[in-house]
Amino acid sequence: MIKILEKTGGTYSYHSLQIDLLPYFSEKDYRILQLMESISNDIIYTDPKDDSYGKENDPHITVLYGFGEDVTYFGIREFLENRGIIPIKFGNISSFRNDGKEPYDVLIIEMDSPELTKVHNTLKKKFKNKDSFPTYKPHMTLAYVLPGKGTEFEGECLLTNSEINIDKFTFVHKAGYKLEVPLI
Repeated sequence: MIKILEKTGGTYSYHSLQIDLLPYFSEKDYRILQLMESISNDIIYTDPKDDSYGKENDPHITVLYGFGEDVTYFGIREFLENRGIIPIKFGNISSFRNDGKEPYDVLIIEMDSPELTKVHNTLKKKFKNKDSFPTYKPHMTLAYVLPGKGTEFEGECLLTNSEINIDKFTFVHKAGYKLEVPLI
């Protein structure tokens, strides 16, 4: 059975696979939202022509971005069927600094999961994709910030050393549909 989680409202150049993080936090656990809200709007980078910048409004970990038309939800789902639970540990806040190449830095929370890295690398080899990063660095984007402005947040945070056990991924179709991919 296909479980359509939502329609994002946007369209994308490619399909992707991600872990939606909000379902893994209890109603009383607002740490992830508190952390995102603690980032001052004064340091946020925005682009009036592209609303994908600013504060992240859909906390997730990208497993792999860039699947083409020939990669389907069913192919990914079948490949990951009965994969099992994937443990993930939250690390520190850090930044991807663009050193003048882009008008922003990306403030992130590092994630540690050898099993997730293995899944990423296997998917990258098995399915046609446009991923050009030589090394997978699992992370959750917090916000796009003005260059050098995220350094005050770097280091340990409310989530550092917290662990979650992932039992599903989300396939994001380029038309904007989110479809659940169970791992167990």
